[in-house]
Amino acid sequence: KSGGVVHKQSIFHYPYLLFGVISLFLSAACEGIPIDGIILYSRSLGIPIEEARHFTQYTLYAMLLGYLASTVLIPKYLSQHKALQWCAILGLLFTIASYVNTGIVSIYFLILTGFGAAVMWGTIWGLSIRELGTHTKTGSAMLLMSVVGGGIFPLIFGKLIDVNPINPQNAVLLLIPCYLIVLLFSTWGYRLESWKSSSSKLKILS
Repeated sequence: KSGGVVHKQSIFHYPYLLFGVISLFLSAACEGIPIDGIILYSRSLGIPIEEARHFTQYTLYAMLLGYLASTVLIPKYLSQHKALQWCAILGLLFTIASYVNTGIVSIYFLILTGFGAAVMWGTIWGLSIRELGTHTKTGSAMLLMSVVGGGIFPLIFGKLIDVNPINPQNAVLLLIPCYLIVLLFSTWGYRLESWKSSSSKLKILS
């Protein structure tokens, strides 16, 4: 123990880090799908390519607003875990709205998910990397590898559209479990200090 940080023997003794790695992997889906999958989704809903090609740019605008909002709100008005909770909840609501609507309305709700998705990477990283001591470099590497989710999930999203062209909105449901896991991490997982539930120390971060 040094500087108030307990150095555990293995990186796998930090359950909140491993939960964070999974959450970051899934948050990459929440970020990648509205960027890389939005044009294919728009085309499946009958939107002309001349219009659909602009939607990626709109998503990036939504993400930029999310980044700017996070710099203003965190940590002065919102802690990292509270901001992550709100982003996950907003993502769930916008995803459901995208699913239950059709046409351009469904597309714009999917674009709006970019606002909250923009905040997830930094907040999950911050909550996962704390107090790792000598394992900080290894933990950082594990978190960095989570970025592959941004390449995997848009492909799955596109495949789901291809196999069900009559109801392409069903592909949007792929985001639901991703946001739910992120919400669970922001509510409980980031505080999980030990695998032993009977003696786990849940540390409330301010």
